[in-house]
Amino acid sequence: MQPAEDLLREAVANIEIRDPRLPVYMNAEKRRRACRKAADVRRFLPKQPVSTLFWEQTMATVFNGYEAEEHIPVAYECGGQGGQLTAMLAKVNGKAAKKAFCV
Repeated sequence: MQPAEDLLREAVANIEIRDPRLPVYMNAEKRRRACRKAADVRRFLPKQPVSTLFWEQTMATVFNGYEAEEHIPVAYECGGQGGQLTAMLAKVNGKAAKKAFCV
């Protein structure tokens, strides 16, 4: 998988990346804080395909800690209509999974 990281690092180096408008959570290397700067996205994105992913922990960071259900962010699962990620989210935060959409 190292070639994948090298190729992605090269590709990311050759495109414009702006500061995200929304927090971007990377789920590699136990990173549990949002990337809010383009430099952070550029640094961590190439590590995604080759690192151990901490999806469950990342989802807990994003969706847990809200006292009121109406404040829980809405999740959008992009891709297949199977809802596999939403099903995993249900194990982390059932209220968040109920608000999720598959698109």
